Amino acid sequence: MEPFQSYFGDYLSAIRKGKDEGASHDYLRQVFIEFARKSFRVDPVDVELEKGIKGAKLRGSIDALYQDIVFEFKRDLKLEREKGISDIVGALTDPIIVFPGGWGEDLPEWLKNAVTLERLAMNMRVLKGEEPTGTDAEACAYLFTAALTQPMDHDWGQIYLFIATKTYRRWHNKAEVPQDIMVESLRDDQMSELNRLKDWLYRKRTEARLDRERAERRQKRQEETARRKAEQPALFQF
Repeated sequence: MEPFQSYFGDYLSAIRKGKDEGASHDYLRQVFIEFARKSFRVDPVDVELEKGIKGAKLRGSIDALYQDIVFEFKRDLKLEREKGISDIVGALTDPIIVFPGGWGEDLPEWLKNAVTLERLAMNMRVLKGEEPTGTDAEACAYLFTAALTQPMDHDWGQIYLFIATKTYRRWHNKAEVPQDIMVESLRDDQMSELNRLKDWLYRKRTEARLDRERAERRQKRQEETARRKAEQPALFQF
């Protein structure tokens, strides 16, 4: 037991020193792998790093994999926890981004509900390594309001009908879309445009959330300052 205690003590010391010196994520991971090698005779060759990076939508959030054990390394657990809470709250309260023109109030309720549910599902996929982006329902909502505001060219019309077909089928009681407007697939360039729109929608709604959170923190500081000022007794009155 003594060798393990020694190895574990060395590991904790190295981690503390690394964090104090702003060590990189890769360094902290290597320190752990070295601890596992000494303590449990784990061959570093058998540890797969950045497991899961196989496609454009995967960001490799599985830091290390040994047999069936997954390891995640966080430099700031408090920050990660706060971000996770913020993402969940954001799925419920972030604004639905619509095309300028005043048609946002006309979004059907089933589509608004679909946006929330798909955002929550996206949060779960992000935990498994997928890159966060806008959802099908969000893209449908944006293009719905765009179509009510101005005419679309052929490509964007096809993109809208494709995403509307997909979203309507999934969330509107599995109802069928009329054959004359149903679009089942897109060309590669059209799919790229749709993905670009989803990425933009995700950035816009997260920016709105960060602005709201900053405003709330600023208001709390102002209220706290006013409260302290009101509670402080006046020392002199002239």
